[in-house]
Order: sequence, then C-alpha cells, then structure tokens
Amino acid sequence: MKSKLEKTMSAMLIVVMILLTGTLSIWNLQTVEGAAVPARYQGISFYQVDYQWNGSIYPDSDTGKIVVDVEILKRETGLDSGYVNCYTRQGWVVQNLIVIKDYPYKTTSMFFDLGSFGDVREIWIHIGITADPTDDLSGGTLVDYPVSDAVYNPAGADDEPVIFQKTPTPPKTGYFFPPFEPLALSYSYTQPHHPNVQAAKHQCVPAAYANNLQYLENRYQTPISHDLEPGWNQLLIGAFPDYSLPAQLDVYMDRGPVITPYQEDGTNFSDALHGILDYTLPIFPLVKIRHQGLAGGSDFGFNPLHRSYHQGTTVDFDFILDEMEKGHAVTLLFWRYDSDNVKTTGHMVQLITAGYILGVPFIKWRHDGAQADPVDDPDFTEGLEDCQRYLVDIDDDGLLNVLSDPLECPDKMPEVVLIVTLESLNAPPEKPFTPSGETQVTYSLPYGYTSSTTDPDDDKLEYLFDWGDGTYSGWLGLYDSGETVSDSHNWFILGSHDIRVKARDTWGAESEWSDALTVTAVPNIPDILGWDISILEDAKIGLKYVDVHIDKVLRDLIWSLNENYWVDESHLDFKHGAKVFDELKNAVIRLENLIDDKRVPNAVKAVCQEVIESLMG
Repeated sequence: MKSKLEKTMSAMLIVVMILLTGTLSIWNLQTVEGAAVPARYQGISFYQVDYQWNGSIYPDSDTGKIVVDVEILKRETGLDSGYVNCYTRQGWVVQNLIVIKDYPYKTTSMFFDLGSFGDVREIWIHIGITADPTDDLSGGTLVDYPVSDAVYNPAGADDEPVIFQKTPTPPKTGYFFPPFEPLALSYSYTQPHHPNVQAAKHQCVPAAYANNLQYLENRYQTPISHDLEPGWNQLLIGAFPDYSLPAQLDVYMDRGPVITPYQEDGTNFSDALHGILDYTLPIFPLVKIRHQGLAGGSDFGFNPLHRSYHQGTTVDFDFILDEMEKGHAVTLLFWRYDSDNVKTTGHMVQLITAGYILGVPFIKWRHDGAQADPVDDPDFTEGLEDCQRYLVDIDDDGLLNVLSDPLECPDKMPEVVLIVTLESLNAPPEKPFTPSGETQVTYSLPYGYTSSTTDPDDDKLEYLFDWGDGTYSGWLGLYDSGETVSDSHNWFILGSHDIRVKARDTWGAESEWSDALTVTAVPNIPDILGWDISILEDAKIGLKYVDVHIDKVLRDLIWSLNENYWVDESHLDFKHGAKVFDELKNAVIRLENLIDDKRVPNAVKAVCQEVIESLMG
C-alpha cells in the first residue's frame, strides 16, 4: 500500500503531465508479461446484459460485455492490431479479443463472466493488450470502470413454425476456457462490405439473409431487387410488406407480415431456406447456395434449376473458413437448450470473420443483438453489434459449441447446427485498357478514342467514357467481350483532361475505371498571325487577378480567331467581321490593363506587350 507521500507524489506527477502535454499519457506505466495496459476509456467500455429471453425479461444478469471501438483504440494507443485480454476477481474473463489490422468495421465485442447478478454499476478489471495472442493472463492491477446496460435477445429461429411460448430458464454466462495451445496457429480472414440492419423482434433469420444478400451486391454487384432497411417501419395493417429486403424475406420465408417491430413470430429454418431459394430464383444464374448441417442429407429445394447443395450433415469449421476465404456470404444458425436439455430456440447471424487463435476456431458475426427492444431510436442503430465467439466441441457430440454465449442448460452450450452460404457466380468485367487516341486536341474539334476489356463470364458489355471535363458519353453498346469500343468528344475547355472508361455487363456488374489518358486541349486558331497563342497560357502565374484576365483574353481571342469565321488566312467572313474585331479590341484592352497594373510581374507584362504588337501589327 502506498504511503501518503507516495500518493501525493503520484498525484503531482499527473498534474505536471497534464500541464506539460495537455493530456494524460496514453499508457499507464505498467505491464503484465508484455501486455500494454491502456488508460481508461480509450475505446473500451463495459456492459451488464439484460436478457429478453423467449418472451421473458431477465434484467441484471451475470453476463458482461466488453465493447472495443477499434478506431479509437488504435488511434489512442498507436497500435494497428493486437489482442485485448481482461482479468477480474473471477479470473481471466476476456480471452484474446482480437483487434484486426485494417478491420473494416467500427467495433468488436465479447461476452464474459461478470461474476454476480444484481445491478452492477462498476467493475474492477485489469486490461492488457498484446501484439500476439496469449495463453495465460494471471493477474494485474485492477482499475474500476463504469458499467452500462445492454439488451440481448438471441432468438428467432426454430425447427417448427412457432410463436415462442416455451417456458424459459434464466440465462447464465457460458464460461468455458478456450483450449489455447501456445505454439498453435493464429490466423483469420475478414470480409469487408457487410452491412448490418436493425431487426424486428425474432426477425434474426430474414435479417441475416438480407444482410448477406446486400453483401453480395456491395462486393460483387449482384443485383438485389430491394433495399436493405428495417423491414417494419413502413407497413400498414393488413397490407403486403414494404419494399425493404427484410420485409420481403419475411413473406418468402412464411414469417408473415410484420405489423410492429415487437411481433413474436420466429422463422422455421426449412421455410427460410425455401424462402431464400425462391427470392433468388429470378437471378439464379448469378447465385449458388450451399448448406451444411440441418436440412437433410441431400440437396434442398423443389426447383431443379436452383437448389441448395448439400455439403454434409454436420457443420465443419474448415468448411466455414474455406467459404469465408472464397468471399462467399456465410449465415450461421445455432440452437439453445433449457435446463432439461431440451432445445428452446435458435439464433441466426451473418459471419464477417473466421480463423484460429492459438489453434482454437473463432468467428465474428454482425447482428442486431436487441431485436427491436430499443425505443426512441430514430437512426435504427441500437442493438447493432459485432461479436467474437469461439467454436469448440466441448461435449464431444460432434457439434461445435458457441463458447461464452449465454445458456440455459448448465451442461450444454449452444450448438452450431446449420451453415448456409451464398456465392456470387457473376464476376464483373476486367479493368478496361487505357483509352487510346490523341493526347493533344484542338479546342471544339472532335477526336476519337478506343478501349476494350473482357468479361470472365463472356457476357456482353457496355462502356462509359469519362471525358475529364465533367461530361460522360453515356453507356455505349452492347459489345462482345474483348470487342473494341470507340467514341468521340469535343472539348470546349482549354487545358488538361483525364479520359477514363469503365465497362458494365448485362447483369449490371461494373468494372473499375481504367487508367487515365491525359489529353491537352489547345486553342483552335488559323495560322494567320504567325505566333502561338499558347504563350498566354504559359504566362499564368497562379495569381487570381492575373490568371482571370488572361483567361478572358484567351476567350476573346479563341472566339475571334475561330477558323469558321475566316474565309482564308487573309479574309474574314462578311457576317462575322465586326464581331471579330470587337473581340480583338476587348482582348487588347484587357492586355493593356494588365500592363498598367503595378502588381503584375514584368515578365507577364512583356508577354502581354508581345501579343498586342502581334495583334496590332
């Protein structure tokens, strides 16, 4: 225990640090076996979970949740990746919560054993962050953190059409120590582009599938007909559901029209698989569906052209990881069991990460953990979260258990029973070649440019040119894969312009833009004066009062010297003669004003004088 003098000196040191730097140090000056200890509140917060469990409410559970704001933690600590570990009086409670380098999502979280029921307002905890995962965290200085409330409603999937009426058991944290192996593999793969929509109560199945369909559109431009938004906020009683994607899937999956976000109906997994097949039937050449686990031991579906392909009767983690690495959308369903070891309900989520930490399989998923509990939420963001869980078959029954997730049965952790994956079969066109054509063009005259690309699926293609002056060609085609496209353009703005082109296949998938071809538009003048008008362009010096006047002179000269107004190099067209001379007169006046301006450098004045003499001579 510190003496009064030591405490006083510590306080004085903090005051001096604040006076000198304006902030507290990023790190507390302590480490535990190589673990850096972040100062409080730097992107880390804690919650006590209130359960809404099969229609019953269980506040103030013994389940805690840590949430890491990845961007804040990285910014405040200077780390680009690492592992968060926490130790309380319960022991090592948060084990290797991974903060992934270049993680595309805002937060990550994990459940842990809070240690007690009742209203918890603070927790004494030691937090360590290591560059590599650890297989042990035996202690450290405990610091008090505030604890807020969080709602968790992990229900909505079943093996029968049901309105949840089962008598639930109060949930408890499933605290099982992951069997880390110190020298084992640590590896993960994270998919970007996953959205996360707020779900109605027990709408987790349609919401998970809707998120993954939107992922296919975000990443592969797979055409999805409806928008991803909450599927219950625009409905009228008795009306067909709105045009949001989750609401449409409610109908396809026989969940029924969602009249309020608090509707109790869950979704039968078999109806859900039929529903996703029916919804994607219009685009079946673009989407391939696979399943592993439930849904029988064979391919699933009534339409021989569009089925879900069976990948085994038991969920295998290597299948999950392989599908994730291939970029396929992965949906995971797990069951829960009551105190009598009887299944109560399930929950479905979309996966965003899969991998191993010291040999232990783990996943991260995105979902709405509250499922319509929040009120006064105009942004529809309450409950949306990204969670990390370990998958280990702890009871040796051949099924992967979801570690650290709440459970009702003390002897049976939630089990992963079904994986459904969606693969986009349509690849976008390859990046087109850089446009080919002239790199110096004359003001107002047309010039032609060509490009081409190929489509991996040999689809026909359309092309769009960006002319670099704020205008576009519009979509051109259709062209065969590999066929050359050509188009022309007139530039009416002098200077440099970057031409790009992109391609689009018949399913709407677009390529990235090509590399740019830079063209320079120069004035369109006949060779009647014996000098190059571009010397005025070169006279610009970056000063507004100079460059604006020069641009106006160029505009006057370009109009007056346009070859359409001259019969030949010596004779003006009769209709335009007076106008031409008026423009030349305006140009001379502007040049003389520049010469008389004391702010204009002598070099610019000399150019202006030279141009005047050429015009007057």
